[in-house]
Formats: sequence, structure tokens, C-alpha cells
Amino acid sequence: CVGSECGSFLRQRIRTGTVDAIFVNHPEPPTQTHGVNEADQSDEPAHMLNNKMVISSAKCLKPDGRGRLIIVTDNLLYAQHICRSVSKLLSQVDLVGVAPREVHDLKRIESFGHGSLNLYEGNPSISVDHYVVKGGPSNGTSYFDRLWRTGAGKHADMKRRYIIALRTKGGKSREAGGSNGTPKKRKKRSEEKQRRRNERRLKRKLES
Repeated sequence: CVGSECGSFLRQRIRTGTVDAIFVNHPEPPTQTHGVNEADQSDEPAHMLNNKMVISSAKCLKPDGRGRLIIVTDNLLYAQHICRSVSKLLSQVDLVGVAPREVHDLKRIESFGHGSLNLYEGNPSISVDHYVVKGGPSNGTSYFDRLWRTGAGKHADMKRRYIIALRTKGGKSREAGGSNGTPKKRKKRSEEKQRRRNERRLKRKLES
């Protein structure tokens, strides 16, 4: 466990292009922090996912489509705020929005930046690289997921969660299910098909 201001930690402690994924689960919206410090007169309200943090995250992620930035929140207004801010940054960073075909189990509810970034509704799942415990809940297993289910958040939507998914530019986009989904099933079917072929060949050889 590391206790640090996330932006400076990413800039000073993490090497460029080395991180597979960054997950931001239920970040505190700026409406809950702005104004706490009266001396803060910045244009952008105080919150973790400011422009500097997003730029730092993009630099740390692995290139060629191998790095992902996944943001989960239960606050629709905050999700829309993040999307508007990030969509303006996409021309400056090595990030693109994850396409709907890559997250089949999520519902696209809004697009930003002329369709360059989508806002999804749904549960954290394997399609956005969230770890799902076998036999456990399918809607996330982190501390923040458990907290959300208790209704602890003052500004929480008790029934919906909103997901912003980005990946680094380049490479091939993943099909629904990612590396842990469809490809493995295809491989299993292929192995089964080959096994049956071998059995038929052996049978013909014995009969002859």
C-alpha cells in the first residue's frame, strides 16, 4: 500500500510506458472538495482526476493499445465532467476511448468529443479488466465496490454505476471479453475439433 498524492507519484516514481492498467474506483467528486480550501481560487475544482493526473497516467501506461485507464463512479454529473475534460485532452495524450464492441456488457449512454470518448453504464467486469472472483459477485469486488453496496456515499446513485474506459493508441482493439474471454473459448473449441480429427484418423488406420 502506497500513501501519496497520485499525480506526483506517477510523475516521479513510475517509469514511462510500464503500467498495464490504472483503475480509479469511485473518486471523490469536486463538488465534495471544492471550497474546502478558501485560498484555492483555481479554475478547475479540486479533485484527483484533474488534467495533470490524466496526462501523468497516460505517460505511465504501456503503449500500442496495451495500457488502460478505467474510471468507475456512481456520480453521473461527475462522470460527465470527467468525460468533457478528458475528451479535450485526447489530442495531447496517447489515449483513445474504448469502443463499444470491446465492452459488450456495458451500455453506452453518452458520447463526448464528437464520439471520441464514450460514457458507459454497467458493472465493473472482465471487459474492463476488473478482477472478478470465481463464485463471487459479478459487479466488482474491491473495497469501493463493497462500500458502494452499503450505500455509504452521500452523492451515490444506489442502482447505477458509470464507467469511463480509455486505452493507449495503436495496436489492435480487443473484442468483447478481452484476453480472458472469447479467444480462450475459440482455442478450446479448436483443440476439441483437432482431438476428434485425430480419433477419426486413428479409427480409419485401424480399420485398414
